[in-house]
Amino acid sequence: MAGEKHGERSGLMIASLVIIAGVALGAALIYARAVLIPFVLALFICVLVGPLLDFLVIRLKIRRGQSRYEQSSYRCGSCRPLYPNR
Repeated sequence: MAGEKHGERSGLMIASLVIIAGVALGAALIYARAVLIPFVLALFICVLVGPLLDFLVIRLKIRRGQSRYEQSSYRCGSCRPLYPNR
């Protein structure tokens, strides 16, 4: 019987902490919105352009650096080439 009360209390505490953490995260995202939107947009564009760059390098045999798209998007950390030595 004592174990059941402890289990209920533990579950209630975890649920309360999850709700408080969700509210705190929501408030933090509201205040950080002005900073996060450009970063998320840049990451989204980088992910979209990555396969296009790989296509240009692998299939069309265009060397790295010949394309303005590549030069501008290669600075993004997630747009890494598949074959960097080509």
